[in-house]
Amino acid sequence: MTTLSSSTTSPKYEFQIQHTILENALLEFHTNTDKIPTELLCNMDIQTQTQTQSQTESFGCLEIHTGETTINIDPVFFLFTLDESGSMSELCKDGKTKMDHIQFTMNQMLLYFAENPEATIYVHVNAFSDNVRTVIETTQVTTQNVHEIIEQIKKIRPQNSTNLELALKTANQTMNDYLQTRSSNNQSSPRMIHVLLTDGHPTMGDSSESSLASLVYDKFSNIFIAFGLDHNPSLMNKLGNAGKNTTNYLVSKLELIGHVYGEIVHNHLFKVLDNVVLDVVDGEGAIYDWYSNEWKTTLHVSPLTNESKRFYYIKSKNPYATTIKISGNPIDSYAGAYFEEYVDKLPDLIETRIIESSDDTSNQTIEPKTTTEDIIVDVDLTKHIFRLCTQRLLYEARQYVNSYSDDSYSDDSYSDECDLITLRPPLLQRSYAMRSYATINYNDVPFLPPPSLNSHITNTNTNVDDISEPQIQSNPTPQPPRSKLYLLKSRMSNHLKIMTDYLEQNNHTQDKQFIKTLCDDMNIALKTIGTTNQQSYINARSTSQGRQQMYNVNIDNDPTDTTDLTDLTDPINNVYATPTAMKLMRGFSQR
Repeated sequence: MTTLSSSTTSPKYEFQIQHTILENALLEFHTNTDKIPTELLCNMDIQTQTQTQSQTESFGCLEIHTGETTINIDPVFFLFTLDESGSMSELCKDGKTKMDHIQFTMNQMLLYFAENPEATIYVHVNAFSDNVRTVIETTQVTTQNVHEIIEQIKKIRPQNSTNLELALKTANQTMNDYLQTRSSNNQSSPRMIHVLLTDGHPTMGDSSESSLASLVYDKFSNIFIAFGLDHNPSLMNKLGNAGKNTTNYLVSKLELIGHVYGEIVHNHLFKVLDNVVLDVVDGEGAIYDWYSNEWKTTLHVSPLTNESKRFYYIKSKNPYATTIKISGNPIDSYAGAYFEEYVDKLPDLIETRIIESSDDTSNQTIEPKTTTEDIIVDVDLTKHIFRLCTQRLLYEARQYVNSYSDDSYSDDSYSDECDLITLRPPLLQRSYAMRSYATINYNDVPFLPPPSLNSHITNTNTNVDDISEPQIQSNPTPQPPRSKLYLLKSRMSNHLKIMTDYLEQNNHTQDKQFIKTLCDDMNIALKTIGTTNQQSYINARSTSQGRQQMYNVNIDNDPTDTTDLTDLTDPINNVYATPTAMKLMRGFSQR
């Protein structure tokens, strides 16, 4: 493993620059595949040995640790497009308006820019309603002008309707004009970041989701923030996934907008590698793509940032011949123009065990014989198996909520041996079975998670002799297929139970926070699927887990939800948060 580090002194300011791209990168494969519960294997899309399939695939994890990096010194241009339509005057729970929170967060961020003169940061602020107006012309933020900029931000007042089409077109024009200006002045092109925030639906101009998504210029980084729950979640999802340089956030608890702005600023001012691509060398293996739910040989991933840990999943029929290439562009010019690293499977860890044996003949004990045996130490990737299965279930939930389909379940991507109906013991019929399938609308009834149905996975204490006679059917009547929603909820509920049981049995595991976040993903998906806000929450949790973002949306602030969710993880206290990022995120939110 090689790392690239640089240390130099800025010609303009007296400070040391530290730039380490990769601290290390590890590729390991799980060695206990035969101990993985069948339910998890069914959802992993990993070939295992069966009567018809003799060649198996191994599940692996590429773990990337980035090094410590000081703030980037090459020029950065931030374009902020802020919704100033009339709905931004609505009050939040703390008595402040939506616009109050935006203005406060912008102020905190601008002050941070000014307090770090080693970074060259330009900002341009547009506000849009039924038209677009310029609030701040393109300006380099300094200690001399920051308060004047803040005063201009404070003058934004909510008014009129929402023309998202015009906002996107104006953003493209603003960024292209700035690039042309720098080019005509023989200046290098800065990194360009566009942040658009809106709290509602387009009410003027073109409102077609595909048309608006086509306006996203992927040459630049684009971040779309949905502010509150009264927005078009399908549109925001399309905008946030319009290209490899786009992403999106949901901020349902409006007081936490500073957390999202803090993560965005951190990701672009403490970046170590841009345009990151993972490639399978010589075609041996495949990498999981969370968004398309496919295994690929080439995958574009989010930029790597300061002190972060990232996890990417690999499957291979020959782990020892699997090599992954990590490539990308370092950020600051002094760090070089191109970076690549080749990662092979980590060598097996060998443990030598001492074995003593003795022969006892004719009541005479002979001195024990000592031998040694080399054992390959198991690699346990259970937490990553949990995450892969969680991501695949979140993909299915995304597909369901974005299509609003509740047809009979007929997904051929899962084998019959994994089908929930096949696994259900046929002789038992409980109250939760809902016998009147033809007359029940599953969207209108509360979902009761089924018990564990796989006797080969977990032991059950159910004694058939204790069940009353009417509940035992020797020849059960064939039932019509369950609704797609019911079966999807059942599989998510079973997966959640497997993970929570694992946490209970391994309470002191160092991976507790990692798995708990996955439990939150499933918990929130189960609570919101089939509800008004299903798209907003499920798209957000899937995106956050897939892109390994630091901010997470919770539902503990939903006034319509009475469930006690105090056990959910803190919005930024997850395994992907780094000390530098958390400091920024909290700093942008504190009043």
